[in-house]
Amino acid sequence: MFERGRRVEATLAVGFIAFGVLWSNVLQYRDVFLAPSPRLTELASIGHRFEGQGPTLMTEYDSYGARHFLRSMTTEGASELRRHYIYLRGGVVADTGVSPDIDELELASVLDYRTLVLRLSGTGSRPPSVYEPVSTGRYYQVWQRPAGPSPILEHLSLGSRDQPGARPQDGRRAGQYL
Repeated sequence: MFERGRRVEATLAVGFIAFGVLWSNVLQYRDVFLAPSPRLTELASIGHRFEGQGPTLMTEYDSYGARHFLRSMTTEGASELRRHYIYLRGGVVADTGVSPDIDELELASVLDYRTLVLRLSGTGSRPPSVYEPVSTGRYYQVWQRPAGPSPILEHLSLGSRDQPGARPQDGRRAGQYL
């Protein structure tokens, strides 16, 4: 059209096509969430620093956390990609996409893992007493237990998911494990 002298019509046609392409991009990209690079960079550094020190449990649901960034630690997610079932205290497994608190998991399921990678939270529970914090970043805390059998027989869970602290009803001290 442009070569035949219909320059105005050709320019309008190109303008409409360009507008259509740009508008479809706007519609497509408005629902896109960019990756949280600082958090994922921290996961990658944890994966490199603790390489080979698994098996590892990650309680936060993150589709790339356990599968990619922590893969060198033989990591399983509590609600995804697991070779072993990780049971909740009610005897069921967590639904896909759920991030259970460490206190909501059965003690035996947690103790199968040498390393825990937990998201920092003001309301998150502390892992069982055999685990010690070995690294704390801006987003995650890494806990490890020594190799060998666990001396824990029972876990005394106090509080709830939103209020992870309470006084025991039977006279035991908070944080006491039998």
